[in-house]
Amino acid sequence: MRIGIDAGGTLIKIVYEENGLHFKRIEYNEAEQAMNWLKTLAPSADYVLTGGKAAILKEAFFPEAAIIPEFTATCEGALHLIKEAGHPHKRLLLVNIGTGTSWYKIEDGKHERILGSGVGGGTFMGLGRIFTGKADHQRLAGLAAEGNREKADLLVSDIYGDRSWLPSTAGQNKRVKDVEAPIDGKLTAGNFANITGEPSEEDLMAAAANMIAETTVLLTKGAADIHHSEKIYYIGSSLQGNEILKKGLLTYSRMTGLDAAFLPNGEYSGALGAYLSS
Repeated sequence: MRIGIDAGGTLIKIVYEENGLHFKRIEYNEAEQAMNWLKTLAPSADYVLTGGKAAILKEAFFPEAAIIPEFTATCEGALHLIKEAGHPHKRLLLVNIGTGTSWYKIEDGKHERILGSGVGGGTFMGLGRIFTGKADHQRLAGLAAEGNREKADLLVSDIYGDRSWLPSTAGQNKRVKDVEAPIDGKLTAGNFANITGEPSEEDLMAAAANMIAETTVLLTKGAADIHHSEKIYYIGSSLQGNEILKKGLLTYSRMTGLDAAFLPNGEYSGALGAYLSS
């Protein structure tokens, strides 16, 4: 029996086979209990580890385990999932939104990390702690889904035609035609640049999710154009339960002409790659 474990910056992801593949993720505060459960479940299993905390996990629980590079594991696992889903493409761009975000060019089965950003799930969690004092990902994602980011973000439409700053006796002639915005008015002119009152926790978290989505897609668009990518797959544990982030990623991808989708079980790509390694 082989068990693949991805010890990431925020979560531990596990892939193992027991009458079919099983996918499991756990918080680090549950790590000791979960690792002991694994050792009881499969005392003679071959453990293959990957991720930033793989060496720590090996020392603490699995001294005989093998460790494989995180980037290799992620791409190999994702390629397996893409093949299983029946979506072959010659030139892919894999965008892994974890604590930060990594971009991988995949062409003819070969993969290369081409870009990285510190903006990702860690940004969402960090801003969430600042804005709300909470540190639970699902709770923060729930708040974001209920918020209105326009109460925190300055939109392009807020700049063009806005007369609110003028004295009541000046410049209020409605017959004067507003200058048309050169881009979609719903796009962000300034993240968190429209905080004039007391935005709610929900509004602030919605703005945080939108900032991550916009930033990710802008970098994805540049990478896709340079490398002539035919298809974009977004993966990563930060997407789980964060519907507003996923909606933003798809909305902005379509606006920029990207053919993008979410890869089912994509957050387990690293653990799956470790499981599949020879």
